[in-house]
Amino acid sequence: MSNDAPARERLSFKTWLLIAVAAAAGIALMSVLYNAATGAFNAAQKPEVTTVENTVTVSEGCMSSMHTAAGVQELDNDTELLATLSSCSTTDEWVQALKANPGAGALTSYSTADAEEFLSMACVKAPETPVCVDAAAAGRLS
Repeated sequence: MSNDAPARERLSFKTWLLIAVAAAAGIALMSVLYNAATGAFNAAQKPEVTTVENTVTVSEGCMSSMHTAAGVQELDNDTELLATLSSCSTTDEWVQALKANPGAGALTSYSTADAEEFLSMACVKAPETPVCVDAAAAGRLS
C-alpha cells in the first residue's frame, strides 16, 4: 500500500492542477462571452454615430505659421508653435492647420482628439491667444 500512496498524491496534485486550469479557462471564457454579449447588447441599443467634420477654411497666415513651426529642426519649437495660436483665429482652423502640418507637434499625424489634447497643453502657456480663448469658450480644453 505504501507504493500506491505517492501515486495517489501525484494524481491528486495533477487533478487539482487540471481543475485549477479548467476553472481559470472557464472564467476567461465567461468573461469573453459576457463582454461580447453586453457589447452586442449595448451596440444594439445605441445607434452608430458617424462624425463628419465641417469644412474649415484655413487662412494663409495660419497655415504659414503652422508650416513654419513644423519646419523647425530643433526639438524646441515652442516660440513658433505658440505663434500659431495668434496666427489662427479659431480652434477648428488651428486643428486643421496642425493636421496638415503634423511636424509642428510630436506626432506624425493627428486626429481631432489628438490635436485638441495638444492644443490644451499649448494653451497652458498662452491662454489669452485667439485660438485658446475660442477653445476655452467652446469647452474644448482639457
